[in-house]
Amino acid sequence: MVLNIVDEGLSRKLQHRSLTDELTGADSRRGLRERAPRAIVRAAAAGHAMALLMVDLDHFKRIADEHGHITGDDVLREATRRMQHCLRSDALLARYGGEEFCAVVPVADLGVARTGAERLRETISGTDCPCSTGPVRVTASVDLSLLGLDESFEEALRRADAALYRAKKGGRNRVEVMFGSRGVRL
Repeated sequence: MVLNIVDEGLSRKLQHRSLTDELTGADSRRGLRERAPRAIVRAAAAGHAMALLMVDLDHFKRIADEHGHITGDDVLREATRRMQHCLRSDALLARYGGEEFCAVVPVADLGVARTGAERLRETISGTDCPCSTGPVRVTASVDLSLLGLDESFEEALRRADAALYRAKKGGRNRVEVMFGSRGVRL
């Protein structure tokens, strides 16, 4: 009996670790893929659209090269803290890759999603990040996509990830808005 209780506790800890990014405390990519489909179903049942935001910290490699990897880690943790503070409580935030994050947010419509995406970008870019080596200027490029009615989460994720590069090529520190499974610009 005691071993079963210990085993259940260890199993829950392992599950949590597999769904959480160790450095930032945000969901991991695996956590995102597990939790997002359920969040999408809940949002649809409540009559909400689902916004998918891909966030890339601009010139992150240069930050790490100039200030060191510890400062890079500080920047990732601070950017995560700022995004979590800015996003709705029912949003999912995941570290998608090195300096890329994905947020899945139920929204009323595209206008609300656009305002939220811009607020998120400003929250990250608004002030220097306090780091162990001193303040560091960080900006972010954001792709905003609404999940298409005929689109799976995986399809939307691939589309949003590819569209993020438009925001980066468009000058960085900006929000690029896309819509639907064909990525039609709005």
